[in-house]
Amino acid sequence: VLPVLSDLSVNRTWSGLMPFSQDGNPIIGRVPGRDKLFIVTGLCSSGFGRGPSAGQLVADLVSRDEAHPTLLESDPSRCITEL
Repeated sequence: VLPVLSDLSVNRTWSGLMPFSQDGNPIIGRVPGRDKLFIVTGLCSSGFGRGPSAGQLVADLVSRDEAHPTLLESDPSRCITEL
């Protein structure tokens, strides 16, 4: 693609994971059957962009023990059935 770079060596590489849930929605909230365990995953390739908001929503859930309406479609109980 860039012939001018052909003589350069590669010092390191990096790749990230893109975790998807089966239904495509994130999994954010309290893990069923584990009162003090919370999960934030399934943000796909938007983790850097959506991660801070997800973190704030979980922090609010932990401190207030009440889920923001935004988390209804992200409830872990829809896909975690046993531990």
